[in-house]
Amino acid sequence: MGQCDFDVFTKGKGSTGNRLGFFHLVNKSPYQHLKYKKSSRRIFLLDTISQQELFVNYDNFYDLCHPEICLNGNYKATEYAFASILLHEMCHYYTYMYGYIPVQGHGTEFRNIGFTVVRNSNGYFQIQRLERDEVVSQMELNSELQAQIEKKKQNNINNSLCLLVYKDNGKIRLVKTKLMAVESEVLSYETKRPDTLKILSIEDPSFVEQCINNGYGSNTRSYRY
Repeated sequence: MGQCDFDVFTKGKGSTGNRLGFFHLVNKSPYQHLKYKKSSRRIFLLDTISQQELFVNYDNFYDLCHPEICLNGNYKATEYAFASILLHEMCHYYTYMYGYIPVQGHGTEFRNIGFTVVRNSNGYFQIQRLERDEVVSQMELNSELQAQIEKKKQNNINNSLCLLVYKDNGKIRLVKTKLMAVESEVLSYETKRPDTLKILSIEDPSFVEQCINNGYGSNTRSYRY
C-alpha cells in the first residue's frame, strides 16, 4: 500500500457513536474534482479550467486522490479495537488504490482483501462489514458525550407519542410521531384509510422508549408491528 493521510474526528456525521472510522478521498483544489466513469469505473481528476482529465493509477493515487483514514476520537478503546478499525479502513484504501471505484463499498473487492488479512493474521483480525461485538465491547464513548446523547434521547421520549392504529384486516400498524403532529397524523389516517377502526394513543414513557430503542425514530412513518 502507498501513502495515506490520517486524522481523528470528534465532530460531524457519526461522531456521537454511529461511526467508528471512515476512509475517503479528498479534493484539495476547488478547481479540480475527483470523478469516475461509470462504464469502466476508472477514477480521474477533472481540471475545471482546462477540462483535462488525469486518470488515477497506483503510482499517482496519493498525489491525485489524497486518501485519508479517520478514526472517531470520542472513543476510548483497547489497542486491538483501534487496530481492527484501522485495518477495516485500510481494506477500503486497498479497493481504491489502483484507480478504480469498487462495485460496492463492502462488496467482492473488500471481502477478498478482508479474507487475506484474516488469513495472514491467522484469524487474529476478522474483517467484516460491521465491527464485531468483541471489538465494540472494548470501546467506550466519552462520558460527557454519552450524557448529552442520553439527555437528547430522554427529550425525544418526553416529547413523543405512540399511536396504535387498529385495522379491520386484523393487522396492527405502529406509528410514532411528535406531539405537535398528532392531530394532523390522526386526520390523515381518518381521511386516507377508511379501513381504520380505532386509533389508540399511548403516552406510556416506557413503551415510547422501547419504540425508540427498536429504531422507530422517524417522524410520521409507519411500521408493521
